[in-house]
Amino acid sequence: EFDSTFEAVLRRIHPDDRESVLKQVEESRIEHKMFRIEFRVVWPNGVVRWAHAQGEYTYDENGRAVRRYGAVMDITARKEAVEAQVRNNERLRQAVRVANIGIFDRDYSSNALFWTPEMA
Repeated sequence: EFDSTFEAVLRRIHPDDRESVLKQVEESRIEHKMFRIEFRVVWPNGVVRWAHAQGEYTYDENGRAVRRYGAVMDITARKEAVEAQVRNNERLRQAVRVANIGIFDRDYSSNALFWTPEMA
């Protein structure tokens, strides 16, 4: 099903992410720098996954790009874990506010102390 061309890759990139991916890859080519991009991919069965791609170009003696190479990794589990942590942090903030309780935290390496207004 997958013919390993850049056009085939583009067809799998989520429509809302395609323009950004193309822009970043083109900037990489023009600026002779590595690209590192996170974007969504839509599998043939409709499942949406997150991907991280990084790569770079090689250039000829005139500075023209002659080859693009790189790697793509599925980062869906990492993205879901980060999103879950954000949701949990927000729930905790709401619970602390509603319960009107205070929280303090001490960083022993720097001796810094954090207090919420309720704790103070």
